Amino acid sequence: MIRERMHIVTRDGPGRIRALETVDECNRLCGEREWPTTRVWTPVAGSFNELVLETDFADLATYADVHQQMDDDTNWQIIIKPLIDAMLIEHSQRELLSLHDDRD
Repeated sequence: MIRERMHIVTRDGPGRIRALETVDECNRLCGEREWPTTRVWTPVAGSFNELVLETDFADLATYADVHQQMDDDTNWQIIIKPLIDAMLIEHSQRELLSLHDDRD
C-alpha cells in the first residue's frame, strides 16, 4: 500500500475553511471517477491553519495512474484550484509512504 500524506498550510482561517470545502468537493468527484478518496486530519495542537490529507493507493502504479488521470481531467483542475489558491506552498509538503509488512 502507498499512502500520500499532504501537510497543507493555508494563508488564514477563511482559506482553511475553503480548503476543507474543496476537499469535500474533490472527494465527491473521486467517488464518481472511482479514485481513492482523502481523509482530512486537523491538528488538535500545533500549527495554525494546517490540514493533513491522507489518501491510500493499492500500489505505486495505481498512485501514478490516478495522478495522471487527475492531471488530464479538466473538472479536477477546476475543483482543486481553490485549495491551491488557499495554500502557502512554501510551508506545505507532501510525503509518499510505503507500508512495511514484516510478513513478506
